[in-house]
Amino acid sequence: MLNYYDILGINRQADQIEIKSAFKRLALKYHPDKNPGNVAAEEYFKQVNEAYQVLSNVEKKKQYDFILNYSYQNSHSTQKTTEYSTPTKSSDKSIYDRYGKYDWRKAPRYKKAPIYKVDKSYFKVQLLTFIVMLGLSALIMIGNRYWEYQEEQKALAEERATFEALQKAYALYDQEKYREAIDMVIHLGEQKPYEVQFYEEREKMVAGLSLTATKYFENDQYVKAVDALEIVKDYERPSKMRTWDMLADAYFEIGDFKKTAYALDYILQRDKYNIRLAVKIAKLYNHELSDPNKALEYYDEAKLLFKEFQSSTYGEAFELVINPSTLPDFYFDLFSERADLNYKVGNYQEALTDCNWAIFLRPNFARTYDLRGHCKKALNLNSRACKDWQRAINRGYNKSIDALNKYCL
Repeated sequence: MLNYYDILGINRQADQIEIKSAFKRLALKYHPDKNPGNVAAEEYFKQVNEAYQVLSNVEKKKQYDFILNYSYQNSHSTQKTTEYSTPTKSSDKSIYDRYGKYDWRKAPRYKKAPIYKVDKSYFKVQLLTFIVMLGLSALIMIGNRYWEYQEEQKALAEERATFEALQKAYALYDQEKYREAIDMVIHLGEQKPYEVQFYEEREKMVAGLSLTATKYFENDQYVKAVDALEIVKDYERPSKMRTWDMLADAYFEIGDFKKTAYALDYILQRDKYNIRLAVKIAKLYNHELSDPNKALEYYDEAKLLFKEFQSSTYGEAFELVINPSTLPDFYFDLFSERADLNYKVGNYQEALTDCNWAIFLRPNFARTYDLRGHCKKALNLNSRACKDWQRAINRGYNKSIDALNKYCL
C-alpha cells in the first residue's frame, strides 16, 4: 500500500497548508513539462498528484488514515507479541536485589504539612482562570475558522478564474483559432505548473485537433488539413509519424512539393532504413522539384541501404541467391532512375552498373536496354551497345532504331 505521507515527504500530523506546500514543491520539480521524455519523473508526478488528491480531501484523508492505521497495527502485532513474550533472563535482578530495601524510617519528616485554604478568593481565581481559558479557546477557534474561510474563498476564486480562463480558451478553439487556444492553456499551465488540469486540457485540445485534421484529410479538404496538421505537429508530444505522413500527402496534393519533401525527410530521419521512403523522396526531387543532384543523394542512400539489407539477409553474393521477380517494383525504380541521372551528369560507368541491376530486376523493360546501350557507347563499347539497342527494339522500344542505324550499320 502506498504511503502518501512518505510520497509528499510530510508527517501524519501535517495540516492542509503543509500538504499543499509539499505538493507544490514536488509538482514544480517533477512536472512533465519540466522533465520532457523522463518517464520516471512523469510516473512519480502521478503518484504525487494521487497523494495530494487524497490528503487534501478531509473525508478521503480520514478513510485513508483509518486504513493506514489498520495496516500498521496488523504489521506490528506479531512483533509486539514476540517482544512481550520474551522470557526474563535468570540473571536479571529485582529492584530490591539491585538497590536494596528502602528504610522508610529514615525518610524526612515535615513538621507541618502545607495547608490549602478553600475560600472565596480560591473560587474567584479558579473562575477567572476558567473564563480566560474559555476566551482564549474561543478566540483560537474563531481565528482558525476565519483562516479556513479565507482559504476557502481564495480556493473558490482560483477555481472560478481557472474555469473562466478555460472557457475563453475553448471559445477560441470553437472559433477554429486553435493555436491561440492551445497557447492560452499552456500559459495558464506555466503560471500554475502544479495544476495537472492544464496539462490534460492541452492534450485534449491537441488530440481533438488531430481528429479534425484526419477528417479534413479523408474528405480531400487538403488545405484545411494542412493548417490543422501544422498546429498538431508543433504541440504533439511526442510527435507521431502518422501526423507527418498525412502532412506530406496533403502538401503533395496541394502542390507544395518543397514542404512535402521536408515532411518526408523528417520521417526518414526517424526511419533511416526505409528504402521505399528514400526512393519516394528521390523521385520527388527528380520529377516535381527538378533537382537531380538532390535526387541523386537520396538514390545513393537508397542503393546503400539496398545492398546492406540484401547482404545481411542472403550474404555478400546475394545477387546469385535472390529471386528478382519477388522483389518490389520500387527497387527497379531506384536503379532505373538512378541510371538516368548518372547518365545525365556524365557518370557513365555508374549508370551502366545501375542499368545492369535494373535489367536484372525487370528483364522485360525495354527502355533500360536502350539506356544501357547509350552508356556503353559513351564508354566506347560500340559492339555491345549495338546488341543492347537491338534487344530494346526486340522488346518494342522503337526509339532505339535511330541509335542502331546511326552507330551500328
